[in-house]
Amino acid sequence: MFEQLLPKQVDAAEFVLKKKTVGLFLEQGVGKTWVTAGVIERLMPQSPEILLVVLLTNLETTWTRMLEKLNGLTVCRTWPEFKTTVGPKALLIHYESIPHIRKSYKQQITKNQWNAVLADESQKIK
Repeated sequence: MFEQLLPKQVDAAEFVLKKKTVGLFLEQGVGKTWVTAGVIERLMPQSPEILLVVLLTNLETTWTRMLEKLNGLTVCRTWPEFKTTVGPKALLIHYESIPHIRKSYKQQITKNQWNAVLADESQKIK
């Protein structure tokens, strides 16, 4: 995956990997999903636990297709599935589902030691 990135995307991914907290505010169409996949690929050898919060409209399209290209990464769609999966894994949830997640799961998700938390379309956070 990383080798498929364009030079500017590699720069963005490497910038993210060097920081503890970072926001990438890039124009539409420059490949933020690809950059994110490249970052996840580089984190995978550390058996990461990654939380991805994305829009409902691209949950099963853009993100799922991209993440399935990363060999060895399991994409989970529920907290119980995530907790029983071993190895590199990503919990993929959408903003619209957050109010409906069981309270006990929300507490566990909040307390989990994530290697990375990635929010697509960050304006939805508010």
